[in-house]
Amino acid sequence: MSKDPVPYMPDLSAPEVAQSPYRTYASLHEQGKVYWDERVQAWVVTSYQDCATILRDDRFSVVTMKIYLPRLPVESRELLMPLFNRLDTWMLFQNGDEHKRLRTPITKAFDSRLMKLWEGKVQDITNALLEPLEGQSEFDLLESLAYPLPLGIICAMLGLPTNDQSQLRQWTTDIAQFIDNSTNFEVASAALASEKSISEYLRDQIARYRKEPADNLISYLLGLQEQNPEISDEDIIGNAVLIFAAGHETTTALISNTTSLLCQHPAAQEAVVADPELMKGAVEEALRMEPPVHRTGRIPKEDFNLRGVEIGKGERLSLILGAANRDPAHFENPDSFDITRRPNRHLAFSVGRHFCVGAHLARIQGIVGNRELFRRFPTLRMDPESIQWRPNLSLRSMTRCSMQIG
Repeated sequence: MSKDPVPYMPDLSAPEVAQSPYRTYASLHEQGKVYWDERVQAWVVTSYQDCATILRDDRFSVVTMKIYLPRLPVESRELLMPLFNRLDTWMLFQNGDEHKRLRTPITKAFDSRLMKLWEGKVQDITNALLEPLEGQSEFDLLESLAYPLPLGIICAMLGLPTNDQSQLRQWTTDIAQFIDNSTNFEVASAALASEKSISEYLRDQIARYRKEPADNLISYLLGLQEQNPEISDEDIIGNAVLIFAAGHETTTALISNTTSLLCQHPAAQEAVVADPELMKGAVEEALRMEPPVHRTGRIPKEDFNLRGVEIGKGERLSLILGAANRDPAHFENPDSFDITRRPNRHLAFSVGRHFCVGAHLARIQGIVGNRELFRRFPTLRMDPESIQWRPNLSLRSMTRCSMQIG
């Protein structure tokens, strides 16, 4: 099969698709399995089976950020090179031994047994955020709970001052926005400035905890560094930025998407109010239906054939996880919100070697945050027209969602 144009190949970067992508995904499922998108010079993969297979296969490498450099104006490349170099140190964009080297210490820090201990901290922060809402008739879900909860948890984990949350949020939001708009010079420039600022900030924190170790992730990584000199300060900085940029945006989306879907499905809302244990299933179904990450990339290390399509070594694959999670060939009634769905092996956290190290902690925040929200406000309502989505399909999250109490 050649790279002939298909009958329907939408612009997945269009703002209207980012606002509501599911009709587009359904059309792609109906049309076929694999598509060549001339706009982004990539094969678009939407089926669950294909995405899961590729994510697990070591013959495919992750897409490094430098692949986007040639699309920038020549005069911009040198200016922005430090940003691309920094992002390429993230374990998210590493393969093989280097990925393992960077991931191993972070995995130990995010061990599920240790994360269980953080459930009490999640509960405390959630209660502190929800108490001021008592007696109010309306609040913004993002600003009141979905943003400050993961920010508070990440700051506590890393040992960063609570008062710095607002600035840290702005810096990491700039960087996260760049990941989906890497050829936009203005977005890239803002990300570059923010990356420099947060890196300097974290160098100060590393120096602080090197002198006075404490019970936090930075001190833990510094302790591992003493045992293994291969762990550099730059490694610690890069992965701390990754935890912040990827962690708070995605967990914010997980919390708010779960709330939104429950409010749009009254029977499910009544069920979790009556039986809070059902919130676990609600969070998993929200991850399937409205995943925080809708697409990721891979590059084959050798020529291969995917369902009759010849794909060459080095050609980019764009895996649409948001579409895979609604693939009718894998999920029965994929557009139905079913909090009792079993099994529910969605791809929201990926699979294989790049499975999200923070998945367990994100789930805890989604469950506890929403459980306490609906316990306090069992008749919570949402204005669907108030929802605004960030124009970013790679990290798809709301920027506003108005809630009514009572």
